[in-house]
Amino acid sequence: MRSVFPGQSHVAISAAGEIADSTRLRGKSLKILSAIWADLKACRYSRAEVALRLSEELGYAVSEAAVDAVAAETKANRMPAEWVPAWVKVTGSRRLLDILCADCGLSAATAEDREFAELGRHQLAAQKLSQGLWEKI
Repeated sequence: MRSVFPGQSHVAISAAGEIADSTRLRGKSLKILSAIWADLKACRYSRAEVALRLSEELGYAVSEAAVDAVAAETKANRMPAEWVPAWVKVTGSRRLLDILCADCGLSAATAEDREFAELGRHQLAAQKLSQGLWEKI
């Protein structure tokens, strides 16, 4: 990060030497930030309560200012990855997790999804077993 004059955006120089404005949001960053905003808006807790509950989940202090910083469009702060599980538990929302999983080509399974998968495994095993028995007759 190089120094800038007051009023200017923070400017970062990448390894390739290109200059990127770190305060502008594009693509994935905007989707993540939108999920954070939506989670905070829909959450039954105030930002102060979210910070307190995150602190309890994570085992270290998270201030309301830290929650505000990761939700701020004007700051280059990003939510630490270790916050994601705690964020999902505290806000009760899967939005952020679903976005991150989708970017990896994955999806997060609910308890019901896991039950259906287990049922499918049992049905497949039974089908293979019955096919094997029919072949022996």
